[in-house]
Amino acid sequence: WTGFLDTTKDAMTVVEAALQGRLNHISRRPHDKERAEMLTSGTVLVYEENASGIKRWTDAVHWSPSRVMNNCLIYRQLMRALKPEEKKTALNPSCGTKRKRKESAG
Repeated sequence: WTGFLDTTKDAMTVVEAALQGRLNHISRRPHDKERAEMLTSGTVLVYEENASGIKRWTDAVHWSPSRVMNNCLIYRQLMRALKPEEKKTALNPSCGTKRKRKESAG
């Protein structure tokens, strides 16, 4: 499925659809050749841990340490892998924070 999950309810709807067979869940990790096609911006993957053998999702992309936001773990895609000393100080994602809009002069 491709889309944007904005709320916990959105995520629950996708998981429920997979449980009911209305959305496919993945049964294994994609092979290297499949990744470029399968994993694009907005791709949402659902997998069942016992059936797939996937305990934690990994791929060839560098990700930040997880940060809790509401009921979800948020990861940021990184341009390079973090050094061990950088992992503890990785910034929280700005997603979901409110910023004051600057008023234009005029």
